[in-house]
Amino acid sequence: MVVASAVTTREGRYGPLTVPAGTAVGTRPSILVTDLGSTPVAGISVTFAVTGGGGSITGATTTTNAQGVATVGSWTLGASPGTNSLSATVNGSGFQGNPATFSATGTGGQSFEIDVRYTSDLGSGQAPTTAQRAAFTAAAQRWAQIIVGDLADLVLQVDAGSCAGWNRPALKEQVDDVIIYVLLEPIDGPFGVLGSAGPCFIRNSDNTAVMGVMRFDTADLTRMETNGTLSAVIQ
Repeated sequence: MVVASAVTTREGRYGPLTVPAGTAVGTRPSILVTDLGSTPVAGISVTFAVTGGGGSITGATTTTNAQGVATVGSWTLGASPGTNSLSATVNGSGFQGNPATFSATGTGGQSFEIDVRYTSDLGSGQAPTTAQRAAFTAAAQRWAQIIVGDLADLVLQVDAGSCAGWNRPALKEQVDDVIIYVLLEPIDGPFGVLGSAGPCFIRNSDNTAVMGVMRFDTADLTRMETNGTLSAVIQ
């Protein structure tokens, strides 16, 4: 017999899962499948399905990995504000805790916007891999969901200069709500400083960041990507 239980959902870990209606959730719902001895079971077929609120998913049917975890490809909420629900059913008979269920709330109005940019596009630092870009995108989505509210747009007009040792560009544009540059470069070799972050400019009104930079040591990136810690370090 195998036990199925919901894990790795934002509910209960970071508070309610709330995103603007019609957008994808940042943390994809997953379930953990174990045997009665709590040992993860790989290769078990799981089907995800939207059960309320409309919306859509990708990767509906998948199998548990070596850690016994099955994750939906993506979950985009319905276009109208309100409650959305999702189920994850372990295919077969004799399973306990089946199906697992998830819920999310689609909101209306403005949301917190995080504009992630890469210094490599400006000719500075190493270009991120596709997987690394995905990790940065997921981190931005997570924080956009956690931060409830919206900051007033403002025009950032600055000459080229320095920020945390990085030669930042000149800018003249409207910002909603923060711009974060990602700089991948050598710092201190493997197993030292993994990364650092800080603001370049802050709002005078409330000391919130308008623009900032995140630096990551290229000597550690591949290892973190391989062992699955990259997302945790970014977030």
